[in-house]
Amino acid sequence: MAGKPEKKVDAGKLKPEKKRKSNAGSKSKYTDEFPALAEGFARQGLSDVDIAKNLGISLETYYSYQKRYPKFFEAIREGKKPADLIVENALYKRCIGCVVEEEHTEISKGENGKQIVRKKIIKKQLPPDVNAARYWLSNRQKERWSNNPETAKEIDESLPNLVVVEIGLDDKIVDNDIVEGEKE
Repeated sequence: MAGKPEKKVDAGKLKPEKKRKSNAGSKSKYTDEFPALAEGFARQGLSDVDIAKNLGISLETYYSYQKRYPKFFEAIREGKKPADLIVENALYKRCIGCVVEEEHTEISKGENGKQIVRKKIIKKQLPPDVNAARYWLSNRQKERWSNNPETAKEIDESLPNLVVVEIGLDDKIVDNDIVEGEKE
């Protein structure tokens, strides 16, 4: 049809096509300071998302930098080690039970009406946590403690069986034998 425009018009005006910007050739934000900064953030226990945010980059760029810059990757890995050890030790203590100290504050009034503040340190024995032990064992000994027996490997019969022996406070271990102590 003659006289009609080929493209649809909105209120009589043609819309200009939008130009897309390309990231090809954009300058990298990576600097020589990134490994030290990332290691410090990782040492504080920050997640990958938080480390990327603190560096002012996207999570995608963060992972890209880890692949592209080995020094950056190693710095993050080294920074995460101390935090991982602290968490691992805390989990281990919950698995076997531990003694914790709690500070309690008591406030009372004395005979002369003045306020008396007393602080007490109370030691509590926390019992072993079954869920923490299950988690620990299912991750450290997958073959023996898997949560899904269908996907677990067969138990190696050559693995030694664990023997649990109760040892008293006065008992001693001499050449892998328990020698009972004297009881008063």
